[in-house]
Amino acid sequence: MMALGRKVAAQLAAEGYDIALVNPRFVKPLDAGTTEFFTRAAEAVVTLEDHVLSGGYGSAVLELLSQKRITTP
Repeated sequence: MMALGRKVAAQLAAEGYDIALVNPRFVKPLDAGTTEFFTRAAEAVVTLEDHVLSGGYGSAVLELLSQKRITTP
């Protein structure tokens, strides 16, 4: 998914958006510190998933945001 992420990030950056692209490498254990840092600084968070939607990376991020009471959409 990194190739797709790089492509989209480049397109958005060309349109003037400030983009941070993070490669989590592994879903578990989730890098809570990095995830929290970027989600607190962002106006929006997008995760890309290429296999398991339920219980995958996006779900892990949502759980962390809920636990930390981070309301970034």
